[in-house]
Amino acid sequence: TSSSRPSTVLDGACMANDNERIRVRAREGKEVEWSRKAARRAGMLKDLMDDAPPKDGIYPAPMIAAAPLGELGTMCEPDYTPPESLGLRSIHELLWLIEGAIYLDAQEAFKHIQQTIASRLAGKCTDELRVLLGAVDDFESAGERIHALTGSVLTQEMPLQAAVPGSALQLQPSLWGLPVTDDATETALGLVDVGTLIQLKGVNRSWRELSRCVLVSRLCRRKGQPVPMQMSEVTDLHIKVLHDAGRLWEVAWAGRLLPGLAQLRWDGLVVEVAAVREVNLQEEDSEEPEEDSEDEDDSEDEDDEEELETPWLSRAATAALQSCIRGEGEPPFELLLAAVVCAGSGVVCGIPVEQMRAGCFTELDLSGRELMPSGAKLVACLLRLMGSLTQLDLSHNMVCGVNEYGDCGLDATGIKAIVETL
Repeated sequence: TSSSRPSTVLDGACMANDNERIRVRAREGKEVEWSRKAARRAGMLKDLMDDAPPKDGIYPAPMIAAAPLGELGTMCEPDYTPPESLGLRSIHELLWLIEGAIYLDAQEAFKHIQQTIASRLAGKCTDELRVLLGAVDDFESAGERIHALTGSVLTQEMPLQAAVPGSALQLQPSLWGLPVTDDATETALGLVDVGTLIQLKGVNRSWRELSRCVLVSRLCRRKGQPVPMQMSEVTDLHIKVLHDAGRLWEVAWAGRLLPGLAQLRWDGLVVEVAAVREVNLQEEDSEEPEEDSEDEDDSEDEDDEEELETPWLSRAATAALQSCIRGEGEPPFELLLAAVVCAGSGVVCGIPVEQMRAGCFTELDLSGRELMPSGAKLVACLLRLMGSLTQLDLSHNMVCGVNEYGDCGLDATGIKAIVETL
């Protein structure tokens, strides 16, 4: 019993120490109490406590007003669960909290606030976001506003630059203090989905730049490297992010505008862009003698039916394209499509991809090319770059997966993509 007593006493002392209250001085000089346990979950305060406690026993936090400082102290408690009231706070207050969390290096509080901001913004259209943010539409024309929403993230001016300080939000007089910096606002958008970030681009010019910075970081940033600031600096593009947002066509702009683009990424798969440019995607399959195997008849019939429904590239061309891809697992169709859209050379599936990517046509005749839904999707991705196109002929194809006799299976995804693009 006596041997366990020192440990018990020490444990009790540690618990008492964790529950002890410390004082933190806010920007306006007001003192705010935190538990020592919460303070140790904020990197800045923990460092101050470990290094040299202040003579007066009050730890300084000169960049944060008292109200958010007190709330951040609560958020740093180990057993903190975000209350429903946090989701009812104004976006302005949430942004002030995120700035305070960044200053204090309070990672758990930071995550709670990021998640709340993402939830508040999710699913809202541009007009709803403008009201929620208290922002003013400062676009000079409807055309500029539409381009902000529908234009490629990669076609707008680089270098990226932050918006004018304070212009993104119409701040109201508040005891909380100074306008939130653009860096903090940009960081606050870290968990916002891509679709919402696209809608934010249409709120006003400041939000266009802020959301675009986040988008470029998410799309083009290479792990361990800074966010590229010039088109020539972009070497990587995260294709799955574009696909999940319904914007796979952006990769066509990337192939046309990013001279240093080297890799397309999809989870653990990596496409080498230079290798795709050199691949012969018109290569036909060599004829092989048929093998009489009853065991393989059924599987071959199933393969033949599948190819009739969604013919893509020849087996030889597919193998050549897949040789340009590193990583484990079977590359999805969307990644193969993105590779061709971005860097395919010559004519692919009867489609002049290289000329379309360059925007060479005012009239384009693709009639009788035996195009299936997969080919229609390829056309749809490239049409975005053809601003001068006035006529497109897709007659005598199977872009819906059905031939003139009604054979094969109906698949309207390709023609729908073309219609939406036009």
